[in-house]
Parts: sequence; C-alpha cells; structure tokens
Amino acid sequence: MEIQIEDNLYDISKFNHPGGQVIKYYIGHDATNAFNQFHMKSKKARMFLSMLPHRKSPLTQEKRALLDDFEALTNSFHNEGLFRANWLEVIVRIVEIFGMVYIGTILFLNKYYIISCFILGITSGRCGWLMHEGGHGSLTGNIKYDKVIQTFFFGAGCGMSASWWSSQHNRHHATPQHVENDPDLKTMPLVAFHKSLFENIDLKDMNILTRTYLKSQMYLFPIITCSLVSLYWRYYLHVRAIYRQLFSKDKMKVYFGVGELLCYSLYHVNFILLLKNTEYPLLTYLFINSISASYIFINFAISHTHLPVTNKNLTWVEYAAYHTTNVGYGHWFIRWYMCNLNYQIEHHLFPTMPQCNHKKISGRVKEFFRKHSLPYQDGYYTSLLKKTLLNLKNVVSEL
Repeated sequence: MEIQIEDNLYDISKFNHPGGQVIKYYIGHDATNAFNQFHMKSKKARMFLSMLPHRKSPLTQEKRALLDDFEALTNSFHNEGLFRANWLEVIVRIVEIFGMVYIGTILFLNKYYIISCFILGITSGRCGWLMHEGGHGSLTGNIKYDKVIQTFFFGAGCGMSASWWSSQHNRHHATPQHVENDPDLKTMPLVAFHKSLFENIDLKDMNILTRTYLKSQMYLFPIITCSLVSLYWRYYLHVRAIYRQLFSKDKMKVYFGVGELLCYSLYHVNFILLLKNTEYPLLTYLFINSISASYIFINFAISHTHLPVTNKNLTWVEYAAYHTTNVGYGHWFIRWYMCNLNYQIEHHLFPTMPQCNHKKISGRVKEFFRKHSLPYQDGYYTSLLKKTLLNLKNVVSEL
C-alpha cells in the first residue's frame, strides 16, 4: 500500500496513522497536497514520513502541472504571511462569544425568553465555528493551544467531544462528497443527501416510519433533523468518544479525555443553573438546542450536500472545485454569520490558514481555477438554501 507525496512513494502498509483510516483514502494516489495542508504546522509528521519505507516515484502523473501550480500558490501565501495567526481575530471572536453569553443570560433572567434563547443558540453555534477552526490548527499557529481552545469551546459551548469531531471532519476534508469515504454522507436513517445511499437498501424492506420520515425530510431538516442529529452526537457518539479517551493507553488522550469530560459537564451545569427556575426547563433547552443545531448544520449543508457526489479518487484541488461551493459572494453579513466559512473553497484548499484570510486570497484562487479550467462555485445564501432543500426533496422522490 503506497501513497505518493512529492517525488516519493511511501509504503504505509505497516504504518499506524494517528489520524486513523483517512490516510488510506489516498492509496495509489498523489497525497502531496493533502499531507501538506493537514500537517504543514507539524514537525512530527515530517519526521514520521522520513522513517517510512519509500522509493522514487516513477513517471509524473497527468495532473502534475495542476498540483505543482497549487504548491506554488501555497508557497506564495506562506511567504506573504497569510498562514500566520491573527491574534486580534482570535481575541475578538472569544470576547464576542462571552459577550453574547452574558447578554443572553441577562435577557433570560429578565424573562425575555424568546430573544434570549435565539442569542444563546447562535452563541453555541459560534462556539462550534471557533472550535472548528481550532480543530484545523488555524487559530493561534500552535497545535497544542488550538487543541485546548477546541476542547473548551466545543465541550463547554456545545456539550460535545473535540476528539470525535476531528477524526470525522478530517475524513470529510480528505475526500468531500465521496460516496464511500465522506462520513458526512453517511446520515441514514435521519436524512439522505443523495440517492446513492439507497443503492444497497431494499426499499420494500424499509421501515414504514423511516420511509415516512424521509419523504418529509425537506420540511423536517431545518429544525427537527438538525436537533436529532445534535442530540445523538451529544448523548451517544461524543459520550462514547470521551469514555474511550479516558481509558486509552495514550496518556495525552487521557488528559484530553479528562478535559473533555470537565467541559462537557460545565456545559450541562450552566444550563441547569440557567433553567432551574423556568416553568418548562426541558422544552427551553430543546428549543435552544434546535437553534444551535440548525445554525450549524444548515450552514454546512448549503456548502456541500446539493452538489454531485463521486466515487472517483480526485486530487485535493479537484475535490474543492467540484464538490464545494462558496456562499454569499463575500457579503460582509454572510462572512460574520458563517464565521468566514462562506469561503468554503478556500477553506478546503487551505484548512490551516486562518479563515479571516480567505477573503484576501479568493480572487487569486478564482484566477488559479480559471487557469486550469476548474469551476469556482459561489451563490447567494437563499439560493443555495433553496437548492439544498429541493435536493432533499428530489433524493426521496421515488420512495
């Protein structure tokens, strides 16, 4: 089992990759861009790579010109300092979150329940966006600091496990919209983003409740489905992930497991204290959760799920071009609302670059795509939301 990185083929058959199975997605293919983007801030990765059995790669691949140009573009961004941390941005976003928590809490205590729930729900979602950037190591420039920020804000702000999220999300970044490899497509029975999910299922044997639910998924997705996914993550998948870390043989995993458990507990203690004197504490909690979950999952869905899927092994650049779309044409409000993740193409190309810098490079990325005859997809938020919901309807039209 070999993967190509730069001019060498590396044998990974006996290599236990810390990031899990994601490395196997590139067996027999050029993993240069993926390796560089995932590990550009890790000296350990280069050390492990040098220790693997390797040999010189034979003839250059057909798409060498594309990959070489992309590496040149990456290097130019490095030289311009665009991968360096923007500490002002980090501080502003952290202060913003604590400020929103304060305002939401004050409003709640003064019985402005509806507006308070919306603010607290959006704040929880923005904790998720900050965690997301920490998980990519694009906040402070220090992997350990970013991991701590990720663990705290995902645990205390969303009640979830950073370690579980990282393992899944890196697989998504390696091969977005790939039928077999992208975990974000494996969403049955709660939602089906593409008809390929039904290929190995006998529709006649499908549970009537599942069939009925899926047939209405266009209407249920924005609130009900998003909420159910969030609760399933929080109270099953992420609890299991924390448990596994706590009993791992790796001391570092145990430390982060303890940290995740403490932050997870803090999330719930905060809600218990806030809601203890309300008339309907559980319903209020579920309402806030529905706002947070919908904010996060809808913004993700409009960036990917209505686009075509693939079972081909593409290059790092092609995945970003064909299976990712930007949102909002760079409008300032959409930038704030999506925490700069409206530049999804740039984010998928350069996940370790501070997301606030993506707007600075979008023009050059567009020109790079034009040079190589690749599509640079963008659209208004409302138009992409409509496409996403219609896609959910079309996927289940034959059920």
